[in-house]
Amino acid sequence: MVLDTETTGLSKSDVIIEMGFLVYDSSEKEVSRYNRLWRQERKSHPGAQRCHNIPYQDVLNSPYKPQDEMRILQKTMDEVWASGGVVVAHNAKFDCRLIMQTAHMAGTVIRFRRPVFCTLEHSRRVSERQRGKSCKNGSLHAHLGLTLPNGDAHRAVVDAEITANVFFEAKRRGWWGN
Repeated sequence: MVLDTETTGLSKSDVIIEMGFLVYDSSEKEVSRYNRLWRQERKSHPGAQRCHNIPYQDVLNSPYKPQDEMRILQKTMDEVWASGGVVVAHNAKFDCRLIMQTAHMAGTVIRFRRPVFCTLEHSRRVSERQRGKSCKNGSLHAHLGLTLPNGDAHRAVVDAEITANVFFEAKRRGWWGN
């Protein structure tokens, strides 16, 4: 499972407004896709808004409540871990923190039963010769010669797909120690 979030900002009071995740089988074939805006009343900070370009009205009018969507996320992560799979994110510390913050603010709890594999942290352990100068998701993707998915970067499901491409290609190249 590879996930990504778009948020109202970076602070301890910010929340998720969009979640995207892709679930893969053991042969790296996508078996399911989740992509939803979550209803939030909090407006995005200007910097976050410039990054993701998600209109506030779309977020405010979304039918998807964070507390309900957290149950879907938890169930999917638990199923992935139970089957021996891994949950992956680029900058997992940030995504996990925002998932827990948003869950708390929605009156629920999310449990990370296993560590989330972070492509950002693991890429920093690979030599610059192998990975290029930057560990940014898009830079790693370009350095690996991968084709960008259709859609807008800095939208959750597109960024999750970019992370998945990086994760699987880097794994094939032995970056993660297969």
